[in-house]
Amino acid sequence: MKRLIAVLLAFTVLLSGFSVFAVSGEPEKLYLFVKAGATDGDGSKEKPFATFEEARDKIREIKKNGEYPEGGVVVYFREGSYSITKTMELTEEDSGTDCAPVVYRAYMNEKPVFVGGVDLPVSAFKPVTDAEIIKRLNPSSARNVRYVNLKDEFGLTDYGVLNMFGMGVSYYTADVAKMAENNVNIPTKQPPELFFDNTPGIIARYPNEDYVYIASVIDTGDDIQRWSSTYVTREGYVPYEERVYPPKPSIYKVDAATKQRMQNWYNEDDVWVFGYFSVNWSDISLPVSDIDYKEGIITTKYPSPILMKTNTKYYIYNVLGELDNPGEYYLDRNT
Repeated sequence: MKRLIAVLLAFTVLLSGFSVFAVSGEPEKLYLFVKAGATDGDGSKEKPFATFEEARDKIREIKKNGEYPEGGVVVYFREGSYSITKTMELTEEDSGTDCAPVVYRAYMNEKPVFVGGVDLPVSAFKPVTDAEIIKRLNPSSARNVRYVNLKDEFGLTDYGVLNMFGMGVSYYTADVAKMAENNVNIPTKQPPELFFDNTPGIIARYPNEDYVYIASVIDTGDDIQRWSSTYVTREGYVPYEERVYPPKPSIYKVDAATKQRMQNWYNEDDVWVFGYFSVNWSDISLPVSDIDYKEGIITTKYPSPILMKTNTKYYIYNVLGELDNPGEYYLDRNT
């Protein structure tokens, strides 16, 4: 209400296509406007900018020309959907002062929305006809699976990669950072996700809900928890010169039901496991380097950060053959 009264009492000075407002006894303040889909804007309310960058760059220009108002700048975003394809960057040169700040905010009670994704209309998804893909799908759900070619239909070519995540990843990204010097890449930036009506999809997994349990651990792999600097003064610490890169992976045997399920998989080449492989307060996602379908043995690319134990819970994901439940999806990064 206070801001509304100020506007009602204000007088307007048009200067270079944008508006400066002042109230008696208060310093001048510049107001810029942004509206999604606008064209040929100058930042005024009548001819708003179309993007955040236009408003930001205008403020930079004003500051460079020594025209920055004593009351600061407010950038108003009008209601609409703003497509964001790169990080919105603000640096030191974009700052105001304590008495004259630069403020970015929604206009009045309007609701601007910033979207970092790409809209995929339902109509773009078609029944699967590729014989090789059908061969890999679960027979019980193949006829209900739909696909879209992101490259040909939407021009998308950067699909990211699946990465390790979870509490245990800290052991890889902090004190085990020396692995990078040995050409061992431990990425942690998360890849794109699929949302349907604002609900996040689930990468095709087994089981669809809950977990399965490790039948037996064949090899725990290296205990990289003992490589952490937090263990320097504790028994079992492994000094840098005694470590071997990459660390020896974990190897375990799946239960009988999971082994049977795996017999239906075909040409799966980017399988991952997520679980609590040691204790229920330490989760980790790990890439799989090898699956012995005949024996039901899984070898991870890296070891569980805390030594793997028998009868601990996990699930397997990013398996096209497990695309069998509403809400699941699979991204083929090769095609």
